[in-house]
Amino acid sequence: MNNDWLSEVADNLDISRAEVVSVAQKYQIKASPISPTPKNISLKRICFAGKNTSEQNPGKIDFDWSGLDSGLFGIMSERNLRGKSTIIGVVQWLLRGRNSSLQDDVISWINNASMRFSISDTTYEVAVNCNEETTGSLVKINDHGEVHPLANFYSGAEFEETMSNFMMDELSLEPVVVWRGKAPIDGGKRVTHEWPSLAGAMFIGTDYKTLFGDVSADGLSIRLMQMYLGLPWISTLTSAKASEKRLTKESEANARQQKAECENKETRIQELKAEIKVIKSKLISTPSDNEIRAERDAAGEQLKNVYVLIRNIERELSLCTGLKEQARAIYLNDKKELQSFVDAHAAGAVFRRLSPSICPRCESEIPPAKLDKEQETGDCCICNEHILDDGSADEIHAGIVARVEASEEAAKEASEKLNDLNKGANKLYKDRDMLVAKCQELETQLDSYTSRRDLEFQLGKAEAQLEEVSRTSISNSHDKGNDLKVVSKLVKDVEKRVKTIQSGVLKEVSDKILSYGQMFGIENLTQVELKGNGHLNLVKGGSHTVYGKLTLGEQLRMKVATILAVVGVSYGSGIGRHPGLLMIDSPGAQEIVSTDLEKLMSGLVGVMDELPFLQIFVASVASDAVTRHIEGKKCVAAHGDNYLW
Repeated sequence: MNNDWLSEVADNLDISRAEVVSVAQKYQIKASPISPTPKNISLKRICFAGKNTSEQNPGKIDFDWSGLDSGLFGIMSERNLRGKSTIIGVVQWLLRGRNSSLQDDVISWINNASMRFSISDTTYEVAVNCNEETTGSLVKINDHGEVHPLANFYSGAEFEETMSNFMMDELSLEPVVVWRGKAPIDGGKRVTHEWPSLAGAMFIGTDYKTLFGDVSADGLSIRLMQMYLGLPWISTLTSAKASEKRLTKESEANARQQKAECENKETRIQELKAEIKVIKSKLISTPSDNEIRAERDAAGEQLKNVYVLIRNIERELSLCTGLKEQARAIYLNDKKELQSFVDAHAAGAVFRRLSPSICPRCESEIPPAKLDKEQETGDCCICNEHILDDGSADEIHAGIVARVEASEEAAKEASEKLNDLNKGANKLYKDRDMLVAKCQELETQLDSYTSRRDLEFQLGKAEAQLEEVSRTSISNSHDKGNDLKVVSKLVKDVEKRVKTIQSGVLKEVSDKILSYGQMFGIENLTQVELKGNGHLNLVKGGSHTVYGKLTLGEQLRMKVATILAVVGVSYGSGIGRHPGLLMIDSPGAQEIVSTDLEKLMSGLVGVMDELPFLQIFVASVASDAVTRHIEGKKCVAAHGDNYLW
């Protein structure tokens, strides 16, 4: 890279040269200060073969046109649609490596095609087979006819790549880089135009919208003009301009994004503030549930204590019930014993008055001795049991009665205690039921306060969001302002260098266009100015006009004049890149008067005298206006209804 150039840019921007170098390398901006030497292409032989399967002209295809060299050549037929454009289309296809004009049906008829051509003094041949896949080769042929393979290709993509790499290298061409569309984030992209696009400067069809080449997009016409003029620094300028456009679009997109982010942030802040205001207003009119919640909690605590008391009293009830039943059982047993004693004592009193003399069982007489003993001891003479007297019985009776009274009192006390416990338990049960009902009622009331809790939650959420949004900074991660500043300076510097050289060259080209335009029969053309932006200004009949306002016939002739003027000036100065091959398809289609076509053809003959290295092909319906200016041996023609192939 040119050190002085980058150093000068760095000094002007007051930054380090290393920073400028870094930006230039980052965007692939390379210095191209050397002007190239022109190299011309000359077709030597055009061949293609196959089978026409159409209904109009079925049959074998076998076209072979050899013996070609520099000069003016004609592709003629007496009727239209006889294959003239196909021959030009095959040349374009073989030269570009990409089909750009052949109809699908026509390309399907061709099985193989080849073209021999020279670049300066070296001969090459490209051959293609397309029965199934597109395959073929590119070879070099020396002066002795010996063939040296250069490349083989096995697909349409490889064919295009092979021809592009070869032609770009042989003709010392450099890709034209442009930026298409908006910023990358919006679908913009870097587009590189290589040989298939650059080759358009050698073909003129029936669309004259562009002054130079056949691609109207991306400002390619201007770049082709500058490149084929041989101006130095052009590839640097195109690359720098593409990067500048990209960075400008990115900067604009970044600015729009930042603006949108700021607007969105402010909008969101205002939305949140309005939302918070509404929520707070609703909270003011919505009663609080704090008192009910406190009452509910207190009732719940009381209910918990009541449950503890109930568990305790139920344990006492269980114990007291057992004691009561036990006391009652003792009382009933004592009472039964008393009754039995009373009954037994009453019966004993009757029997004690008896004095048995015989045994009531065996009826044996009781001995007197036993009777006497009974009187002495008080023991029964029959069973030896002690016979109670009334005094002892009263004592025993009194004891039993006392015991009955005591057990009755104990049973009564146990029953009274059980009753008291039951009363206490019933009260606790009532307290429990009351507290349960109260808690349920309070819970129901709390449920009715859900809206307030929701509002409080919404308020907290909105306030948190407001804080977060307010704290968020606007992203500026895509800002490449410094890169844009450097690249823009590079563009200005290169434009200055180009304009310094271009102004003189364009003046010379403009004069040459005027001369050729007059030779091609454009009446009253008195002034032509080719601008650096590719615009062509004219004075015709005393009135100022521009290329786009001319008739189609005039546009054709001015386009031919411009291309030939660029070629002529380039070769005259010894610099340039146009290969000197030009193919014009159907010029008569745009001409109203045959005399205008005749003037174009006679003018081309005059240009050939001036630039004999040129090779120009004109495809046209045969007429005196054309044929009188082209040697018969330099024409391929179809007569009557015949086809050219």
